[in-house]
Amino acid sequence: MKRILIVSFLFLVVAGCSGKSQGWSQGDRDKLINSCVEEVKKTPGVEEGKVNGYCSCYQQVLEKKYAKLSDMATVGEETLSKLAEECLPLMTK
Repeated sequence: MKRILIVSFLFLVVAGCSGKSQGWSQGDRDKLINSCVEEVKKTPGVEEGKVNGYCSCYQQVLEKKYAKLSDMATVGEETLSKLAEECLPLMTK
């Protein structure tokens, strides 16, 4: 799970520093969800049918918290972990 957050964080920092001052584009959403899905699938014991729901939830949580990708440039791993916890119940249902 930690790997998911690190990959997501790195993606967001790079995307956030790309000079975009607008909010999240559909491409940004898709990239985050796709990278999340790929990483979660590597986690042992994760039910594949629940991955998309978890990653979509995580993306929505991030988008609600950070209006622009550039707002994510200084976010730490601990903060991302706490935000990801909101979506963990989707992995156990």
